[in-house]
Amino acid sequence: ETPGLGTKANDVEWLNQFVLKTSPYKVVKGKAEADNEVVAVTSATVTSKAVTAGVEAAIAFAGGLN
Repeated sequence: ETPGLGTKANDVEWLNQFVLKTSPYKVVKGKAEADNEVVAVTSATVTSKAVTAGVEAAIAFAGGLN
């Protein structure tokens, strides 16, 4: 992963991808075509997958909000 690019996962625009989507989420490159797909931060796929796993864990802890 390119150093520094993972910080883009903090951007509100990127995080808003999770709003109104169905879990389980799938991290994709390019364009999201399904209602459970989240577009990875360019060159930061590892970070994107880690944040997505965290969101999944939070949903599970909250009792499955979707």
